[in-house]
Amino acid sequence: MFSYKNYITLNSKFSKSTNIIHDSENCENYILTTSAQNVLKVLFKLDYHNSISLIGPFGCGKSTLLLYINTLLSNNEHQEKCIKKLKDTNSELYNSYKSFLDNKSFLRIKIVGEHISFKSQLKAVLQENKDLKLSNKYLKEESFSLNKLLEFLNKDIEKSLYTNVLFSIDEFGKFIEYGLEDHNSNDIFELQTLSEYVNKKDNFKLIVSLHKSFNEYNLDSSAISYSDWDKIQGRFENIVFKDDYYEMLNIFKETITLKESNDLVISQNIVKEICSDKSFNKNIDIKELENLFEKIIPIHPYSVLIIAEIFSKYFQNQRSIYSFIFSSEPNGFQDFIETEFENQELYGLSNLYDYVAYLLRVYSIVLPDSEAWYFSEDRLKDNRVENKVQKDIIKTISLIHTFKLSNTVLPNSKHIVLSLIDKYNEEIILQNIDNLEKLNLLIFQEQTQSYSLLADSNIDINKELRNLTSKNITFNYELEINKIIKNKEIIAKRYFSEYGSKRVFEKIYVCENEKVLKNKYKIFIIDANRFDLKDLSLKNNKSLFLSLKNSQKLNTLVEKVEALKIIKNDNKEKVSINTIDILDNMILDSSTAIDTILTEGYISSNIYHNGLEHKFSSKTLQKLISDISMDSFPDTPKINNYTLNHTIANKGTSTTFIKALFDNMLENPDQKDLGIEKFPAEKALYLSIIKPSGIHRFENNAYALYPPNDLNFENVWNEITKSLKKRTKIVDLVTKLEEEPYGLDRTKSLFMISLFIIVNKESINIFRDNTYIFDLSLDMLMNMWKATDKFELQIIKLSKDEENLFKVYVQLTTDLTDSNFTKEKVSSIISTLHSKFSYLPEYAHRTMNLSKEAISLRTELVTMREPTKSFFESFPKALGFEKISNIDNDEFIQKFRKAFNEIALSYKEELLDLEKYISSVFLFKTTNFPYGNSLIEMSEKLSKIDGLDYNSKAIVRCFTYSNSIVEFVDGLSMILIRKKLEQCYDNDVTQFKEKLSEYAEKLLSKLELTDIAQENQDVRKISLTSLDKSLNKIISINKNEIDRIDKKVAEIKKSIPNNFTNDQKLYLISQLLNEEFNNE
Repeated sequence: MFSYKNYITLNSKFSKSTNIIHDSENCENYILTTSAQNVLKVLFKLDYHNSISLIGPFGCGKSTLLLYINTLLSNNEHQEKCIKKLKDTNSELYNSYKSFLDNKSFLRIKIVGEHISFKSQLKAVLQENKDLKLSNKYLKEESFSLNKLLEFLNKDIEKSLYTNVLFSIDEFGKFIEYGLEDHNSNDIFELQTLSEYVNKKDNFKLIVSLHKSFNEYNLDSSAISYSDWDKIQGRFENIVFKDDYYEMLNIFKETITLKESNDLVISQNIVKEICSDKSFNKNIDIKELENLFEKIIPIHPYSVLIIAEIFSKYFQNQRSIYSFIFSSEPNGFQDFIETEFENQELYGLSNLYDYVAYLLRVYSIVLPDSEAWYFSEDRLKDNRVENKVQKDIIKTISLIHTFKLSNTVLPNSKHIVLSLIDKYNEEIILQNIDNLEKLNLLIFQEQTQSYSLLADSNIDINKELRNLTSKNITFNYELEINKIIKNKEIIAKRYFSEYGSKRVFEKIYVCENEKVLKNKYKIFIIDANRFDLKDLSLKNNKSLFLSLKNSQKLNTLVEKVEALKIIKNDNKEKVSINTIDILDNMILDSSTAIDTILTEGYISSNIYHNGLEHKFSSKTLQKLISDISMDSFPDTPKINNYTLNHTIANKGTSTTFIKALFDNMLENPDQKDLGIEKFPAEKALYLSIIKPSGIHRFENNAYALYPPNDLNFENVWNEITKSLKKRTKIVDLVTKLEEEPYGLDRTKSLFMISLFIIVNKESINIFRDNTYIFDLSLDMLMNMWKATDKFELQIIKLSKDEENLFKVYVQLTTDLTDSNFTKEKVSSIISTLHSKFSYLPEYAHRTMNLSKEAISLRTELVTMREPTKSFFESFPKALGFEKISNIDNDEFIQKFRKAFNEIALSYKEELLDLEKYISSVFLFKTTNFPYGNSLIEMSEKLSKIDGLDYNSKAIVRCFTYSNSIVEFVDGLSMILIRKKLEQCYDNDVTQFKEKLSEYAEKLLSKLELTDIAQENQDVRKISLTSLDKSLNKIISINKNEIDRIDKKVAEIKKSIPNNFTNDQKLYLISQLLNEEFNNE
C-alpha cells in the first residue's frame, strides 16, 4: 500500500487569509505573480491614474499584494527584503519602482472594509494618528465634508515628515454594499469624492480591492443608476486580478514540498508521460514550465488546469486555491494525501469531481451547466455502469461539461486516457469508453470531436445505426453536403465598401457534377484528387476553386445524418420526445461536423484562380472575390448609403424616406439641398448620392437637376438612355441593370431608373398597361416600384422635321411663342384637342358622312395611345401626308383645321339637312324652322281630326310646343326612333327620314286639299283602291312646273294606243300609280 502523507510537506504560511492591518509586513515568502507585477506596473507609472481598483475572486492574493505594496512604500525593517524580491523577479519593474519612489515618504492609511459606514471607518483610522492635528480638530466638529477633511489631511502632510499619502482599502465591496442599503449615509458618492480628490493630487494614491466590478454591486438595487456607477468606476484604473494556471503552478510549487525519494518515481514518470504527449502540451509551453508539474505531485496536470478555473470563478466566496490545498474535507486534497493506494495515483479530474460533489451538497452554487451535472449524478447510479473505470470516465466528462471547460481540456478519447492514465492502462480506458457508447450512455459529438453524456432513449440508436450502415444505402453525397453548408454566401467586402453593392459568392461542394463548375461567382470546394483545379480555374475565371482533403470523412458523416433521419422517420410512432431530441441533436452534431470539416479543410488548403495557386487566407479570399467583382462589374454606380444598402435591401422595409427624396426632387429642384432642412433620412441620401453624383448641382447661377457626372453613374445612365430609345418595360430594364457589367440589385436598379425619370421627366414617355401617362406624380413614380411589369418607358428625341411639326401643333392649340418640345406642352396640346373633341355631340363621333381625311383624323384622336406617335405619324397620315419631311406648315394647318372642323360641324350640317327634309315631306311654306306659320296652322287642323294614332298625336304636339329646330328634330326623332339626333348613327338618320315621310303622308292624307294648298303649289290627293289594299297619296307641285309637266302628259297620251278603251287607259294609269306608290 502507498500513501503520499510520508512524502509531502505543505507550507502552512500560505494557508491563512491576509489582514493588511494586523498581519506582519514580512514579505520573505511572498510570490510575486504576473497579476501582481501588472498592478505594480500601473502603480509605478508616473503621471498616471492615482486611483486603482483590484478586481478579483476571493483568495487570489489581493490582500497580500496590498500588504506587499505597503511594505515597499514603508521605511520599516521588512522593506529591503521586499525590494530584493522585486529586483530578483523583474529588474525592469524594479527600475520603475526606484523612479517612482524618488525620496518619497508615504503616510500609509490602511482600512479594511466592514459592513458599516465608510466615513465612520475613515474617521476612526485618522483619529488613531495623533500627528494629524488639523484633521483631528476638524473631525470634532458636528458638520462633516469629505472634501474639507482631505484638504486638512493634505495640510497635515505638508507640515509633517511625509511627502505622500497612500490609501489602502481592502474588502472595499463591503462599504459599497452598506452604502446601497443605507441611502442616507451617502457613502457611495463619498467614495467617488475620495477618488476624484486623489486623482487631482500628485502626492496621493488610492488602492482598493473588490470581488467584482463596481456596477455588479448594483444588480439587485435601483438606488444608483448605471450611468452613476460608470462615473464612479471611471475614476479608477480597474485591474482584473486573476492568475492563470502558470501562476497556479508556482503557487502549488511554493506550497507543496516533496521529499526526495525513489518511491515517487512511478508518479513522476506518469506526469512525464502526460506532459510529453502532444495532446496535452500543444497549447502549453512545456519548456518554460520545465519540471514544475513533477514538483507538485500528486496533483494531476489536468487538475492544475481546471482547479484555477473552478475555484476562482464558481467557488470564490467559499474556496480559494489555498483552502483547496489545506482543506481536510472529504475527497479534498488532504484527504487524498492521507489515503492509501495499491498503486500510485494522482489527484485527477475524477477525484476533483468527488470533491466538487461534496461542496455542492454544502454550498449553494449556480453552475454553468447544472443539467449536465445532475445528469451525471443519475448516470453514476445507473445499473448499466459496470465498474469504477466507467464511473471515472463519466466523472471526468461531466466535470468538464458542467463548468464549460472543453476549451481547456477537450473530452475526447486521447484526453480522457491521459486524465486517467495514472489509474488504468490505455486499453482498459478505451474499451470502457466503447462499452459506454454501446450502452447509449456516451455519445461522440462530431461537431466538437468530443464525448458527452447521452440522455435515455427508448430505442437502441447505435444498434439501429449499425443495421442501416450495413445495408450500404446510397446517397447523393454532393446534394446532401450542400444542404448542410452554413454561411454559404460570402460577400466581397472590399468591393462592397467601395461600390455599396453586395456581390455574393456561393460556396458549393463538388465531387461529381462537373457541369456546375462552369457557373460564375461561386467558391467551389473540390476534392483535389479528382480534379485539376488549375485547369478548372483557367476555364472559369469568374469563380474560385478551393482544394479539399478528407472527403471520405464527409461521406461517412452524410451517411450517418441520413441514417439518423431514416431512424427518426421509421420509428416516429414509437419514439419518445427525449429520443426525438437525441436524434435531432445527433443530426445537428454531424451536420455541423460536416460544415466544420469543409471549413477547416479549405482554410488549410490553397485557392486556385485564373491558373494561379494562392495560400488560403481570408484576406486573400476577399481580395480575389473583390477583384473578380470589379472586373465583372466595372460599371456599377457607387451608391454608399447605409440606409439604402442595409435597410431597404431587407424585404418589406418601408420606402418612405426614398419617397420623401423623390418628392423634394420633383418639387424643389431649384433650391439648395432640394429644400431639405435639418437631417432627416432623405437628407443623408441626398448628401451621399444625389449631390456627389452631380445630379443636383449649381450651374448658370441656379440649382437644377442634370445628368450625373461622378460616382460611376454615367455608364448606367447611358445604358438606360440606350435602352429607352425604344419602348421598354421597367421590369426588363431592371433585369438588364442586374446583369454584367452593372450588377445592381432590384432596389438600386429602381432607384437609378427613378432618378433618370425625374431628371428627364420632360422628355420621356411613360405608359401603364399601354395607356399614356401625361403627368409624372410622386404616387405614380412609387407605383412603378410595385408594378414594374405594367409600366413602360421611352425616351423622346425629336428629329428636325419632328421639331418643325411640333411647332405647328403648338401654333394650332396654344398661344405660346416658345415651341420647344416638353411634356408639359404635349399635355397642353392633347388636353386642348381632347377637350374640344369631347365637347362635340355623339353624332360627330359616329357619323361616316365625312371626308376620308376627317374620318381618319377622328379615328386617331379617339384611339391615340402615344402622343408623339400620333403627332409625327398617325395625324400626318390621316391628313394625306406620307412623310413629315414633305409637310408644308401652312398646308398642314389648313388640312388639320378643315378635317377637324368637318367633324365638329357634322352634327350641325345634319340638323340643317333634316330641317329642309321635314319641310319637303310636310309641304311647309318655307324651308327654315318654324316654317312660317305652317307648324301652327297644320297642328291646329290636325288636332281637330279624330282617330289619330299615338305617334301622330305626339307629332302634332311636337309641332305645337317646339321652340327651336334642335328641340323640334329631337322631339320627332324620339317619337319615331327613340333617339335624339346627337345619339344617332347614319342608319338611324336614314330610318328617321323614312318614318318622317311615312307619317307625313299619313297626316297629310287626313287633311282637305284646301288645308294643304298654297299659292304657289298645286296640291292633289290620289287614291287607288284594289281588292288587297287601298293607297293614298298627296302630291304637291310648284305651279311654275305645271306647263312643262303638261307637255310631258301630251307626249305620254300619244304613246297610248288609240284602240284602248277607257277602262284599259285607266288601268294603265293605275298600274303606273301602283308602281310609283310601291317605290315610295
